[in-house]
Amino acid sequence: MVNDEWITIFEISMQTGVHEENIVRYISAFSEYLPEKKVGNLRLLKAESSSIIKTIWEGYKDGKMTPQIRDILRKNFNNR
Repeated sequence: MVNDEWITIFEISMQTGVHEENIVRYISAFSEYLPEKKVGNLRLLKAESSSIIKTIWEGYKDGKMTPQIRDILRKNFNNR
């Protein structure tokens, strides 16, 4: 079953420990894995995006470049 819950960037930041500014950058860089919707001034992501955000953050923390992280996402989250 697919989780259709949407949560704010702030909530994802609290769940993952990743700063909101970084999450916003990740949404731009990896939009195909992080679909968003806007409600008023709020930007919402699917609740399941937390694991993708964490994967991206860990990739950059480990010194990986964006194309390498994209390969990791393709391998681990391509079915979303």
